[in-house]
Amino acid sequence: MPSFPLTLETWLHSLPPGTDPRRVNLDAQAVPIAANAGNFVIRHHFLPHGSSPNRGTYPRIVQYLNMYPVEFK
Repeated sequence: MPSFPLTLETWLHSLPPGTDPRRVNLDAQAVPIAANAGNFVIRHHFLPHGSSPNRGTYPRIVQYLNMYPVEFK
């Protein structure tokens, strides 16, 4: 959902009162990221994200990294 950060405030205000935004199903708006085994995918943490089910015969292994500027304290 590449444009999500641009519409976040509007989307949050459009939710019915009492709705937990973390539990809203956004599957219909999802955009698949094409990648092969061994690819490195970089995304901004602000984007909604998730992984599809692993339908392969081998386990899926991921490593999550956070990167900060050198000056970050």
